[in-house]
Amino acid sequence: MKEELKYKGEFGYYTESDIDSMRSESCGYEYDAINSIGDMCNVLYEGCVGWKHMDVNEVIEYWEENIFPDSVGPNNVELMRMEEEK
Repeated sequence: MKEELKYKGEFGYYTESDIDSMRSESCGYEYDAINSIGDMCNVLYEGCVGWKHMDVNEVIEYWEENIFPDSVGPNNVELMRMEEEK
């Protein structure tokens, strides 16, 4: 059975499985960033919302802005934006 495309982002529609993958990738990306800049103390002090509990639209926005461009390259991102606008 094919999954329903439920969530719209800048580059198309996503399934529930896509969102789960985005959450996981975003978590890893942010973990690496926090460790590399030494902000773990700040996170432990102030706390944070876990990726599992983030709003779907926030997950899509973060993933499309931070992770997707790294995976396809900046020139391809602009081409895909133009395609979506048509």
